[in-house]
Amino acid sequence: MTGILTVLCVILIFGLIVFIHEFGHFITAKLFGVTVHEFAIGMGPKLFGKQKGDTFYSVRLIPMGGYVKMEGEDEDSDSEGAFSKKKPWQRFIILFAGAFMNLVLGFSLLVTYNAVDPNLTAIPTMEVVALQEGMGAEKAGILPGDVIVKVDGSRIHTHLDLNLALNEKESVSVLVDRGGEKMNFSVPVTVVDNRALLGFSRNTREKTIGNLISYSYFEAFSIVKMTYQSFFGMFTGSVSVDQMSGPVGIVNEIGTAVKSGFLDVLFIALLISLNLGVVNLLPFPALDGGRIVFVLWEIITRKKVKPEHEGIIHFIGFVLLILLVLYVTKNDIVRLFTK
Repeated sequence: MTGILTVLCVILIFGLIVFIHEFGHFITAKLFGVTVHEFAIGMGPKLFGKQKGDTFYSVRLIPMGGYVKMEGEDEDSDSEGAFSKKKPWQRFIILFAGAFMNLVLGFSLLVTYNAVDPNLTAIPTMEVVALQEGMGAEKAGILPGDVIVKVDGSRIHTHLDLNLALNEKESVSVLVDRGGEKMNFSVPVTVVDNRALLGFSRNTREKTIGNLISYSYFEAFSIVKMTYQSFFGMFTGSVSVDQMSGPVGIVNEIGTAVKSGFLDVLFIALLISLNLGVVNLLPFPALDGGRIVFVLWEIITRKKVKPEHEGIIHFIGFVLLILLVLYVTKNDIVRLFTK
């Protein structure tokens, strides 16, 4: 039964996330008069489809992917409805809209998650309400009523911000607001059960709709920031590619979440949506972010790269991405059988 639920959840989660992403491209393309030949959910062989106007709407076999096929996207076209004929700012919006919709979906799911989470009975703030005896915050001179503003220069809104700022640190510089006065403290970090702590508990606010939305926004922003930092770490070598998860790893995580219940499935879905939004905006060929780079180049230099040249660069990027997915998938399978 769990296996069937996992399959259904995988199809539902990826179907929704892919649909929202491609819908962003589709609706903005239509808004600017671009001819869309096909709106596909899934990849591979067609399961079913329907022609309506200029667009063929299809559902394909493999749920992990989808596409919006636009006139003149990767080639020259004299058609009035060609993507390549549209103004740079219009093309930018069309390319950006997919990832933007994923970020909106992820944020919406996070608001829902926090709204129904029985453990979140009030919205935590960064105001210190009590100190743990003998730990860093007390030793440094932080007092109840202080509001944590920054840690090592990073703005702190949520526990995710704090965890990220404390990661692998022995001590940190903490900026607090004490009755309107800004004060700096050097605070040693204590590690308890692999958790980096300063040693204080936080005050809370009432769980109103406004407070819930504000808290969820900052949490979503923290997740996006952590995702970008992880990718930056891979490029600089501080984070190993072996730590990445591919389709097999994600499906395995969804299966684990199914066993835990609805909330965990919802959390996995919002993480995937936010991460997909981030990944698609990375300036790498074949991704939306890579295509946006060419549009920005055109806006800045007033010179347009030939579509066939851009197409070759995106093809090379696509091949590299496939190789990366295959490598990560191999690692996922190895991890499954070595647990």
